[in-house]
Amino acid sequence: MAYIGQGIKGGTFSVLDTSGNTYNGSNVTFNLGTQVGSPAQLLVSHDGVIQKPVTDYTIATGGTQITFTTAPASGASIFITEISGAVGAPMNRDINGDELILDADADTSITADTDDQIDVRIAGADDFQFTANTFTAQSGSTITTPTLGVITTKDLGIGVHIREADSSASAADNADALVIENSASVGMSILSGTSNSGNIFFGDSDNNDDGFITYEHNNERMIFGAGGNHTLQVGGAEVVVNNDSDDVNFIVESNGNTAMLYVDGGSDFVAIGKNNGTASTVGNYFSPTSENHMTVAAGPCMIFNRQSDDGTIVSLKQGNSQEGTIAVSGSTVSYNTFCGAHWSRLADNSKPTILRGTVMESVATMCDWYQAVADVAESTDDEGNVTPAHKVIEDIALPDGKSVGDAVTFTSKGKEYTGKYIKEDNEQLPMCKISDTADSKSVYGVFLTWDDTDDGLDGDVNDMRVASLGAFVVRIHKDQTVAIGDYLVSNGDGTAKKQADDILRSNTIAKVTSTTKTHTHADDSYCVPCTLHCG
Repeated sequence: MAYIGQGIKGGTFSVLDTSGNTYNGSNVTFNLGTQVGSPAQLLVSHDGVIQKPVTDYTIATGGTQITFTTAPASGASIFITEISGAVGAPMNRDINGDELILDADADTSITADTDDQIDVRIAGADDFQFTANTFTAQSGSTITTPTLGVITTKDLGIGVHIREADSSASAADNADALVIENSASVGMSILSGTSNSGNIFFGDSDNNDDGFITYEHNNERMIFGAGGNHTLQVGGAEVVVNNDSDDVNFIVESNGNTAMLYVDGGSDFVAIGKNNGTASTVGNYFSPTSENHMTVAAGPCMIFNRQSDDGTIVSLKQGNSQEGTIAVSGSTVSYNTFCGAHWSRLADNSKPTILRGTVMESVATMCDWYQAVADVAESTDDEGNVTPAHKVIEDIALPDGKSVGDAVTFTSKGKEYTGKYIKEDNEQLPMCKISDTADSKSVYGVFLTWDDTDDGLDGDVNDMRVASLGAFVVRIHKDQTVAIGDYLVSNGDGTAKKQADDILRSNTIAKVTSTTKTHTHADDSYCVPCTLHCG
C-alpha cells in the first residue's frame, strides 16, 4: 500500500564464522574473519547474553578483530552477527563518538571519540584533525592550495596585499614567488623556493633587490646578504662574515658605539672594548703582522685568573698531547716541565748538523736581527669607520749592500708596503760555537734545536735555541760514566764529562738527575736527563 515519507532502507545480517577462535579464560582479542567499521555493527551473544557495544567489547586492528572487556571462559559460546547497510529511518541520531566508515574497504572514516575534536582517517592513516577554530594536517600530510592567477591580489587589510609575482626581471620578483607588500609596493618581501633551498628577498617599489635570506639544505647553512653579497653565513661548524672579495668590517656593539668586538676588514686588526676600533680609546688591540700579537693601552696584555682551587692555569699542547703546564699551588707558580732556552747563532751563520745535547760556548759577537717597517696613517672609509694609525712589521734578512734606514718595499698579508730597514734591539744574546775547551767557563748551554719556524727570513739567518736552565738532556762523552748528582763540565769536544768535585762553579753545565740513556749517538756519546745551571 502507498505511504508518506522516506522509503525503507534495506540491510543484511551476516553470521560471522568464529569457529577458529579458542576461548580459554585468558585471551580477550579474537579474529572476526571480516572488517567492520564500528562496534555498533555487531550483534554479539556471549553464552546467550547480548553484549553492549563499547562497554562489553570494542573493535581492534582496523576492524578485523573484536576485543572483549572480560576474557570469555573456556568452552564459552560466542555468536556474532554483522549488520551491514542502513536499516530503518535515515541517520539523524547522536552516534556518540562512534567511527563513521565512508568507503567500501572501511579504511576511510570520520570519528569524534575525543571531545571537541574530529579526526579524519584516509586509506588507514590519520591525516587531518579539526579542533575549535583550527584545522591541522598531521605529520606526513600536506595541504595543497590552488595556484593564484597571475597578478591575482588578495587584500589582507590595513593596506597589505598578497599576490603572485609578475614577470619583472628582478630576482626578488621571479615567476615562482609569493609577494607580500603594502599598498605602495614598498618594503615587499618575496618568498621563493627551488630544490633543496629556499629564499626570502627584500625589495622596494622599483623592484630593487635590497637584501635576502637563503636556506641551503644540502650545505646545511643560512645565508644573509645585501646588494648581492653574502655578508653573513651561518651553518655547519662555522660562521662566515663577508664571503666576497670586498674588505668589510664586522662590529659587535654593546653601549652606544663602543665595540665589544671590532674587526677591520681593510687593515687586518681586531679590537675589543674600543670606540669602533679607533686608537684613541682604551681597550685590547690585536694587530697581526708576520705573527699574531696583542697590544693594550696600559697594564698586562693578558691575565689568567683561576677561580677554583689550586691546579693548572695554562695547558700547552702539541698534536693534541699535553707537553707542559703553568700551574699554581698556594702562592707558588710552577712551569712544568720547564726548560729555559736562548736564541743564538754560529758566527759564520752556517747550519751544520749538531747533535742534541751538545755543549755550546758563547762568543763575544752579539746576534743581529732586522725588520722591514712601514707606517700606515689613520684612515676613514665611506661608512665612517676609522682605521687607526699603525705599523706593519715583517722580519727580514738584511740584503748585501743594504743598511739600516734604507728604503724597502715588502709584502705583508698579501699587501705591498713601502718602509725602511731597522735593526732590532739586542743587548743580551751573543752568538756561540760548539765547545772546544775543556772545563770552559764560557759554557752557554746545550744545543736544543735549529729555528726553522720563521719563513719570513727565507733561510738567510740560521738561528738556534740553546737550552741553559731547567730540565733537559746533556750529551756525555762515550768514555765517561756518570751517576745521579754528578756535576758536568765541558770535555772540549762538544760533549760533557764529570766535574772533578761537587761544588757548583762558573764552568758547571748541569747536574745529572738520571742515568737513563735517552739517546745514543753514532759516535757512542749519549744523553742523560739533567738540570741545567748555565743561566
